[in-house]
Amino acid sequence: MAAPDSVPQPRRQAVATMVALLALILHASTMGQSNQLFSPIEPRLVRAVSATLPNQPTVRQRLVSIDFNILTATRAAAVLQTVPTTLTLNLFDDVELTAIVDSTHPTSSGYSLLGRIHQMDLATMALVVNGDVVAGTVRIAEATYRIRTVGKGVYSITQLDPAKERKGSEPVIVSPPLREGTPLPR
Repeated sequence: MAAPDSVPQPRRQAVATMVALLALILHASTMGQSNQLFSPIEPRLVRAVSATLPNQPTVRQRLVSIDFNILTATRAAAVLQTVPTTLTLNLFDDVELTAIVDSTHPTSSGYSLLGRIHQMDLATMALVVNGDVVAGTVRIAEATYRIRTVGKGVYSITQLDPAKERKGSEPVIVSPPLREGTPLPR
């Protein structure tokens, strides 16, 4: 594949136009439908899947389906980078965040969406889409949310419990380097 600078300008414009049209078509196809990235799943599926979930240190958990049209349209818009691309993350009924997608990168069988949470310092979002599987993490000052697949078309949004620290998360104390000839502490 040729380097971006070696691709002729008309071809780059044609590709950009095609991506823009794809984003518009995807956006138009979702008009009148819910603009929710995460939708609740049927109660009977919640009971069936909940029994198979691992015991995790969580504050709460929600089982959902994901609207891949929204992810695809978001990626197409992020590739164009003509205006800031946003993605609404409706994680829980009381947690709806707006992510600003700063970059998208190809993966072996999909892509990633990386960004920050609008009007929140040091808040980030990372989603990886590989085929029909999505995984990601949203971090804000008050909480960390993890998105994982738990079965075909079913995803878990988990608010992690900060009080239950993982092993290895204790602070590391770094001592200054010893000078040559200094006896080692006992």
